Amino acid sequence: MLYAIYGNDTARKTRELAPIVFGFSKKKSADLEEITESNYSGLRLKEIASQVSLFGDSKIIVLDGILYSSEYSVSLREILGVLAKSENCFILREEKLLKAETTLVEKAGGNIIPCETKFEKPREWNVFPLADAVLQKDRIGAWRIFCEAMERDIPAEEIHGVLLWQLKMLVLMKKYPSASAGTLGISPYVFSKTKNALSKFDMPTLESMTDGLMNALYKTRKESGDTMIALEQYLLAQV
Repeated sequence: MLYAIYGNDTARKTRELAPIVFGFSKKKSADLEEITESNYSGLRLKEIASQVSLFGDSKIIVLDGILYSSEYSVSLREILGVLAKSENCFILREEKLLKAETTLVEKAGGNIIPCETKFEKPREWNVFPLADAVLQKDRIGAWRIFCEAMERDIPAEEIHGVLLWQLKMLVLMKKYPSASAGTLGISPYVFSKTKNALSKFDMPTLESMTDGLMNALYKTRKESGDTMIALEQYLLAQV
């Protein structure tokens, strides 16, 4: 199964990606993985494409910006037909898709989804369900809520702040088991939710997640990168 999602509207691309991922996940147990130039391997892709699961579990592979990569483009183009015929799901996510590449994907048996138009959405929305998904270590759920946040143009700093706040609450409650809701300055309901999730995390994991989140923001600011993409990669890698 092969899809190509392209365009300059990052939020819409993510929105179009979400139903593909969740639709595929409903049919069978699926593991979501993002591949960029830094971890691309044509040989591994062919191996994944040829895998037939005996237990219903499959893979969803998001290939980010590989089709026009100066180093890996040829390798990927050669196996598009193999990816399209696979029982696993492969999704090309690109900034552009020119006529030649559109024809190439279509001939391979892939589906094309353009995302060129940006729609304005009202900002009345609550980011905290994302923190709840992180508490449950629900990577797919967290990514789905993040997709909606992007669609609604929620600022990256707001999403980052909520995630960082949740991780800090987990760290504090792990370090100080006797702390109360009043001591931490949070409501009894939030305290109860966070306390119930503590057993899912050990301290090294929490410290790693917190460092990773801080680094995601610091790196994009330093390199003038896209903070939303950095947060998306963080959620896919660390939740």
